[in-house]
Amino acid sequence: MLDRLALVFLLIGLTACFHREFAPGGDPLLAFENACLRGQLLGAESPACAEMAGAASDRLRITSQTYENGTIAALTLRGKIGPGDGARFDRALRDLAARYPAAHGLISLDSPGGSAAEAASIASLIDSSGITVLVDDGARCTSACTVLFAAARKRLVSPTALIARAASS
Repeated sequence: MLDRLALVFLLIGLTACFHREFAPGGDPLLAFENACLRGQLLGAESPACAEMAGAASDRLRITSQTYENGTIAALTLRGKIGPGDGARFDRALRDLAARYPAAHGLISLDSPGGSAAEAASIASLIDSSGITVLVDDGARCTSACTVLFAAARKRLVSPTALIARAASS
């Protein structure tokens, strides 16, 4: 799927958008997904973006942005954690750190959980990076997502956020 989307990405003439999103060696799937989600593509309702939205509707979406003039660099993880998301998160975290080396990192969570193995992989990266985790207004972090939340050394929770873990028997 990555090769197919990278080809679509290049064929529709969005290399300028790609280069704005990621330095060479970045993840073209993540760059394309971010651009589709933010509606930055010409014709964001194009079949390629529609396919991306359909494919991503049940999977974890990882988007990046900065706040406070680039002093805070954030990744938002939204959706169900599934196969390959640990590797995708690792690439996104490395790309963000390379683009904003002096910025304070923040991970915003909004997930119903999903794969425990992939959550453990992401949690390990969160722990080793020392990055702050946020569950913002109206967001939820349930099931396997709570593993990510617990892995952070610094955790922020909005009063309207939901954090819940199913009891095991």
